[in-house]
Amino acid sequence: MNLTVNTFSYIAGVKTALSIPSLGVTINGVPIVGASTSNTVAITDNSAATINIVNSGYFSYDVAIDSVFTENKTIDIILVLDLSIVDPNYNRPYPRFFYFQDSYSFKTYFYNASSFSGNIEWYYNNTSYSSNSKLVIDTKAPLEYQVKLRGTTYEPLGGVRYESTWATDIVGISGNTTPDTASDISTYLALDLNKNVIEIEYRPTFYLTASDPEDMGQTDKGYARDEVVTITPFIELTNTSTYTVKYEVTNPYGIVFINTTISYIDIPSVTINFPLSILGNYTVKATLTDVEGNQKYYSTINVNTINFIDITYQSCNVFKLENRSTTIPITYEISSLTEVVIPQTGLQYNSSVNLTLPGTNLYTIKVTYNDIVEYYIINNYCDLEDCMTTYILDIFCDPTCDPCNTLDKELDLIRLFALSNTYFMKLQKEYYINNYYTALEQTKLDELTNIKQTLDKLTEYCKRKGCLDRSEDCGCNKTTSQKGGCGCH
Repeated sequence: MNLTVNTFSYIAGVKTALSIPSLGVTINGVPIVGASTSNTVAITDNSAATINIVNSGYFSYDVAIDSVFTENKTIDIILVLDLSIVDPNYNRPYPRFFYFQDSYSFKTYFYNASSFSGNIEWYYNNTSYSSNSKLVIDTKAPLEYQVKLRGTTYEPLGGVRYESTWATDIVGISGNTTPDTASDISTYLALDLNKNVIEIEYRPTFYLTASDPEDMGQTDKGYARDEVVTITPFIELTNTSTYTVKYEVTNPYGIVFINTTISYIDIPSVTINFPLSILGNYTVKATLTDVEGNQKYYSTINVNTINFIDITYQSCNVFKLENRSTTIPITYEISSLTEVVIPQTGLQYNSSVNLTLPGTNLYTIKVTYNDIVEYYIINNYCDLEDCMTTYILDIFCDPTCDPCNTLDKELDLIRLFALSNTYFMKLQKEYYINNYYTALEQTKLDELTNIKQTLDKLTEYCKRKGCLDRSEDCGCNKTTSQKGGCGCH
């Protein structure tokens, strides 16, 4: 950064440019050659700086600046005449200050800018704040406010000789002009109410938005599998620094498949898009970096892919297959674990079809679109469910059964419940884990075969009892035994 130091005198209330002779100004230990009222030197960004000014007949000036930060800065320094003890303005302070603002916080650093300020006291919005040689104000948010510097001198035998305050050149220095006539400080504080510091928002506005998903009648904002989503950042900068945008995109398996950093030129230059090839939740994390300030800002958005294939129960042995996508046609094929029962058939987008299955069994539906294959499981057990319900009611409700001779029926019931509980527990476990598959590996086929074998045992048991093939209802509404395993025999 470039630091410019202007020098002034302040005589009879008038601020006048003051030329300092050669070698009279020293900045960072280097004397400036040549007389001048203004001197500019290059200082390393974010480094400290020291200024020393010596001019015959004036009080000398020294200051140590903690950091010049990065922006070019011009400061005005007042040199005060070293007057005779008989001069009425002897021991009269001329307070003044300059400040540096941190570009990456809401902190402002204030420094005395006068070679004679007397006993100083800093005021924040006319409230006494500090009597240190330097002042730091952290507003923690954008704000406009006033800082005022008070300079006071005293008579050796007591009493105030001069009171002086300064906030802006609009009003200038306020205070008594005749020794030992100072009013209460509140009088002078009230003369300048102009704000003189503005803390601006240094942080950019930064967030991500995702393109709208296709309308599949979904209740949440979900995207169809294999749909392409576009991620667009909103970026509103507050400075002219160089920026980059880094993207990390994680798929539903927790794998980062996009990790890229892009130099920010404009919004289109840092927009990304990618296909949602896996069902589940994608996480997009973006990092906006201010290169000069080494500041990072973050935004995260989640993109959820949902299934657009619905399978719903319509009636016994009939299921509805619906393709809710508005753009993607599919093909489907239905098989038991041993054979194809409905060969490959096409189904257009935004349409549905009723599927009639041949009987009690586990069926897989193979759905294919855009080189993607998904498997869905249908557990078709409605005939079996009807049989089991009626048979259980027969055992419990048939009035012709001898309540004292129920061992055979109780054994039947125990066998029935053991098989049915085993079957439905296995089924529930499988459906709890997943109800669709991207592939049917051998271990998954083995598990489904195991469930199917339990189903076959249950079906065989019911057939042996005859209830699966009966044509008449013999539940609690009947008062006599019927054929097919109903009631007592």
